[in-house]
Amino acid sequence: MKQGRTYSDVAVYLPIEDQWMKGELPEELKKPSAKFHWELHYLQPPAELYGYQPLWVSEQFLSRAKFDSGLLRCGEAGFTSLYVDCEWLDSSALSEILRLARAGLPVCLKRLPASPGRDAKGERRTAFGGLLRELASLPNVSDEWQRVTKKPPLVSGEDAPDFWCRVVGKELLLFFGHPKSRGLVYPMRYGQASEAGPEQRRVRLNIGGKTRDLELRFKPNQSILLRISRTGAVEPLDITYAPAVG
Repeated sequence: MKQGRTYSDVAVYLPIEDQWMKGELPEELKKPSAKFHWELHYLQPPAELYGYQPLWVSEQFLSRAKFDSGLLRCGEAGFTSLYVDCEWLDSSALSEILRLARAGLPVCLKRLPASPGRDAKGERRTAFGGLLRELASLPNVSDEWQRVTKKPPLVSGEDAPDFWCRVVGKELLLFFGHPKSRGLVYPMRYGQASEAGPEQRRVRLNIGGKTRDLELRFKPNQSILLRISRTGAVEPLDITYAPAVG
């Protein structure tokens, strides 16, 4: 999975301001590797974006990005839309989002965030409010995801497993983790892998305007890797891994 480049349709703004404002984790969530929300151990992409392989982007990424030929571009990355769902948003990040939305980038603005920065006269809040109102008023901005996206997800299906996808030339490499690995967190229990028995999942692939239904048959402790051509032909690749026992 090191070949080619990572596939993604949707950029998701990393709500780092929210994590800063939350501060320290509650005691029941603390662990040796995490004490604060801003360490991002518990941050998850929005559930409604499953299948689009969303990737987090920061203000620094957006400041270097441009909307060109229907894609948000920065380096080799290209996204069809931007998803923003946060309670707090820095004014400089809002300015970058507005710049790209003015250029035509479809933006899903799930809620109206507040500015964490303010001065005694409230001048920043006034400027922030004006930028936010302009952003929300643009025709390519909506709080409903289905009104923003024009593409079906790459992968869909009830209780579908987690996946990762890479673009290699004109082909896709599509990795499906064993269903028992979904939502996996550390620390893990000793022998937890033994719970990953045989399972099946039905998924639908949407590639190049065509759909294809697949039956994924997972062997115990195994994941699945598929090579998919531009015509939709699917070739399973052998990634069998037999962990040591004992």
